[in-house]
Amino acid sequence: MSRPREEIADLLTDRPEFEPALRDVLAVDERRDGWTFDDVPVDSGTFGELVSRGVVESDGDEYRLADPAAVRAALDGGDAPASGGDAGPSASSADGSGFPSGLNVDASALGSPLRTVLPTVRRDAAVGLAAALALVALFRLTAYPSVFRNGDVVLLANDPYYYRHWLLGLAERGAAAFAVPDGVRNGEPLLVAALWTVVRAVGGDARAADLVLAWYPVVAALGTGLAVYGTARRLTDDARVGIAAVGILAVTPVHAYRSAVGFGDHHAFDYLLAGVALYALVGAAAVDRDRTGRDLATAAAPWTLLLGAAVAAQVLAWNAGPLLVLPIGLYAAGRALLDVRAGQSPLRGLAPTLAGVGLAAAVVGLAHQSWGWHEGYVALTPALLFGGVAAVAFAGEAAHRAGVPWHAGGGASLAAAGAVFAGAWTRFPDFRTEFRQETDRLLTKPGQSDITETASLFDPELGGPLAPIFYFGFALFLAVPYVAWGLWAATARERFDWLAACSYASVLLALGGTQVRFAGALAVPVAVFAGLGFVHLASVVDLARRPAVLGGDGDADAASTRPASWSRPGDTGRSTDRSFRLDLPDGRSLGLLVALAVLVAGLGAVLTPPLTDDLTVEAESYRAASWIQDDAETRGLAEDRRYVFSRWDRNRMYNALASGDSLSYGYARANYDGFLVATDETTWYQRLDGRAQYVVTADREPNGESRDETLYSRLHEHYGANAAHFRAVYATDDGSRKVFTVVPGATITGAADTNGTVTAATEVDIGGTAVTYERTARAENGTYAVTVAHPGEYAVGDDTVEISEDEVRNGTTVDASADE
Repeated sequence: MSRPREEIADLLTDRPEFEPALRDVLAVDERRDGWTFDDVPVDSGTFGELVSRGVVESDGDEYRLADPAAVRAALDGGDAPASGGDAGPSASSADGSGFPSGLNVDASALGSPLRTVLPTVRRDAAVGLAAALALVALFRLTAYPSVFRNGDVVLLANDPYYYRHWLLGLAERGAAAFAVPDGVRNGEPLLVAALWTVVRAVGGDARAADLVLAWYPVVAALGTGLAVYGTARRLTDDARVGIAAVGILAVTPVHAYRSAVGFGDHHAFDYLLAGVALYALVGAAAVDRDRTGRDLATAAAPWTLLLGAAVAAQVLAWNAGPLLVLPIGLYAAGRALLDVRAGQSPLRGLAPTLAGVGLAAAVVGLAHQSWGWHEGYVALTPALLFGGVAAVAFAGEAAHRAGVPWHAGGGASLAAAGAVFAGAWTRFPDFRTEFRQETDRLLTKPGQSDITETASLFDPELGGPLAPIFYFGFALFLAVPYVAWGLWAATARERFDWLAACSYASVLLALGGTQVRFAGALAVPVAVFAGLGFVHLASVVDLARRPAVLGGDGDADAASTRPASWSRPGDTGRSTDRSFRLDLPDGRSLGLLVALAVLVAGLGAVLTPPLTDDLTVEAESYRAASWIQDDAETRGLAEDRRYVFSRWDRNRMYNALASGDSLSYGYARANYDGFLVATDETTWYQRLDGRAQYVVTADREPNGESRDETLYSRLHEHYGANAAHFRAVYATDDGSRKVFTVVPGATITGAADTNGTVTAATEVDIGGTAVTYERTARAENGTYAVTVAHPGEYAVGDDTVEISEDEVRNGTTVDASADE
């Protein structure tokens, strides 16, 4: 083994992150006799290290590898051939590639696309990243005791039970992997397909479905954390920023509670895909457009594939997923404008993005045609995005080549994108109709005022501009100045990767302003910018080095080795080697750094547990649901005869435990509140008879209705003590939840001496509470008829009547005189 090869091998052992950079330098060196720093896609810190180690040597104003053969041998694990020696015909890999030299295969390129797209983690940063990810998991597990109770898996909130319904249906029929029920083909087909595939792999039964729905959000949150780290690392070349970003994501309330254990709806999956798409777009935006055609394609390929997969997955995972890919359109428009302004080719700059979106359009179109996933107007959106990106790229390219003023070229690009939208508007009526409806749903929220996630991120009731504190802590306010800085960096430094990140932050902030359901996705780019802000603040108070991307001085030793021709104008965005190092502070500095972290992220950490707890099923509601489940099993009720009528936000939970049918809360949402304030019991019995088996009531604040006459008052406050058709059967110890069954009631008849009133009374036990149940009827023409909902021995005047369970449930008429 030659000495240069040994030295380079030692360098790669000590600094494994140099390998991709060294391969890039080798590829350029093999194509050119001499090259400049601008010709290699390597950051200044790494380049300075290679120069100082003698791996790269200067030749006037140009550079070259001192020993290309030794570099190739070190990268590929072989020995460098002796200078001027002949490896001989038997050494078919004399070029160091492992292939016959006549095949002209460059092994240095093999595997590099995958290494390029994966975020790298130095050994000294791995511990910090692991700790930050552990923090992500910790704050997603605060609801663990509320989710796993007495052997049951009690999911959070309402929507996770919708997916449970479909997964149980797939399990019942033993569906194949990646199966999608017809009922979700136009909703969340990819999510359900992925969940079912995992459920099938771990058992394929109801228990497996419950566990997957409980744990998948936590796994998705960890994946999102990795995407955030990768994005921050690529943007800043600073592991500290990446780790800080993951830590801030961990305690961002709106992301934490929507990806908490047990919150198995589509949101956690959407956030993961948004993180991957952001990471891919940042990578695609940073591809050096000055490469030759083949090299450009090779460098862009992994980012193109990742971006295409992420965009396709976002659209297929949720019928509102197209809204989450809008940042790509904004980035494309901004990139074309800046390219034309700088006299650069927009088509070359946007080529990786255009190819990725085109791939997504093809995948979504294939899924729509082959499996019927999504309505046509949803499946069309990636194609429209592709058309829009292509329009701005080609219009900008034409302006660039024609040499027109940049503002005219930018206007032409925007006009071209508008023409694509106008064409879709006129050509596809379904798209036009749905666009109008979605815009109306976003802005006016018809019939959704009682759904929390449809409120604005800047809800006036929560303080307007200060309302984001309840969803982000201080993270959003910390991030905003750095979003502005990112826009400046994109404009002044041509850092288009920052433009990509700013596009995500801007579009998702606008969507969050309409409905807070998008705030969880906004938390992904916010974490990146807030992570940069945190490290910057730490540097301002002398607790850390200033991030190199903000003009930090980096490594003075490496900087001293830079030749004069090395610097680029305004190249403070390139990091040095020290940006990768996690210098451990002393005890005092560590304490101050922790104090700063508490100041920045402490509010989010404090808010996350109680906000997550608000989504958990109350202990009283769970006990009531468990009682209903046991009662239905004991009575042998068919599953379609177990419907529970309750407040809509717990309706799916009650029905999931009672029968497994938790598909919809629509009937409860439309009718339950009206039921509570109604005064005509008979009318509601007739409406619910044959539909509802159980009715659940819960404590609520007075709201001005006539308390004594409403069904809420008669049932919940008085245990149904004078109800004919709603029989109280269970109450929690504190009386906050009560369960009633809907029954015809037994009708007691008899003779009366006068046309006065007759009262039938008995004592009943409801959840350990003794209640006197009384029903009063007026006697007419010497007879009376009074309907009772409870079995038992009744005192009717001077008579006693025994009413059985069957008589109550069958609506039997009992003659009081027959029992005398």
